[in-house]
Amino acid sequence: MVVQYLFVFLCFLIDGAIEACFNISFSMDHMYFVSCFGICGLVLTVRKMDFTDAIILSLLSGMFYDFFYTNSFLVYSIIFVILCIIVKAWTKHLGDSLLESIVICISALFATQLIVYGYMLLINETKISFYMWISDRMFLTIIINALFVFVLFFLTNIRDNYIKKKELRIRKEERLYIYKGRK
Repeated sequence: MVVQYLFVFLCFLIDGAIEACFNISFSMDHMYFVSCFGICGLVLTVRKMDFTDAIILSLLSGMFYDFFYTNSFLVYSIIFVILCIIVKAWTKHLGDSLLESIVICISALFATQLIVYGYMLLINETKISFYMWISDRMFLTIIINALFVFVLFFLTNIRDNYIKKKELRIRKEERLYIYKGRK
């Protein structure tokens, strides 16, 4: 489980590096994208965890994102927990293929962006229309992050193979210890 937590943390650090490379215009006068490498990594990790661990990881990731990226309090923590619940409900009906991973990540990004827009409208943080939000922020965000999902899909497969090999090595050592202990 530590490997999964470190993987998501690393994805959020990559997110920060990507965000530092691109200018973000908060005036919403032209198209821009928000890197969601960390959110996609969280979605692909959460779908293979049990529910309690997934909620804890989502809550901790949201707190990390709130503290280091948005300077808010528990906004993204709540959004990530809601996202986790949605993803866990969807993954009961999906497999582990690349296409299904892309679909679930894009759907999760769309849901996240909708929740953020709704929250910003609720607290009067934005005055732009929903159409402008979709055309200037959400469109480019989803398109570019869909490309990131390809990379993340293969990185999660490498991570999962590492975890399986580590578990097999531990089990093998346990069997040897039990076998030697009986003599």
